[in-house]
Amino acid sequence: MEPVSYVFRVDSSGKIGSGHLMRCLTLARALRDVGALCSFICRALEGNLNRLVVAEGFSLNELAQSGAGARTTYENEPYHSSWREVDWEVDAAETLNVLSALKPQWLVVDHYGLWYDWQVAVGSGCKIMVIDDLADRNHHCDLLLDQNLGSDILRYESLIPSDCTTLFGPDYALLRPEFKEYREASLAR
Repeated sequence: MEPVSYVFRVDSSGKIGSGHLMRCLTLARALRDVGALCSFICRALEGNLNRLVVAEGFSLNELAQSGAGARTTYENEPYHSSWREVDWEVDAAETLNVLSALKPQWLVVDHYGLWYDWQVAVGSGCKIMVIDDLADRNHHCDLLLDQNLGSDILRYESLIPSDCTTLFGPDYALLRPEFKEYREASLAR
């Protein structure tokens, strides 16, 4: 049986930070441990930590950094859409180009600047998992994870398809193994 393949679409930068990338790396490590194939699509934004993907032994497909003024602002885009630094259509086309070569079963999206329109444009050949915690935009996905305390379907019911599987709350938190290792000592202190 062939291993299940996952592609992660996530960015990091001085503006975005590293949290999205770190939680995707945590999930990718866990998936690799059970035999899955994982690769990443990340834009080469200023201050990125894309090197961590390669250091962890995952394949990295790096999208070019945009030039100044390369992005158009559209009326209905989410607040964080500027984090992409390119038009969503450009990002979708570049991502789809990589996906068509990799042919994954799953695309994992952890990016506040990517939403329903982008997900529809890239998701015809695979299932989509979205990692989110804002509940501020529509999603076209098969699985949605919001690992925060207090998250629930009421925040997302009008934002996701009715047949979307949901994982809510800290029971599904994507924590690196070292946090588990230090838990007992931390609690004892």
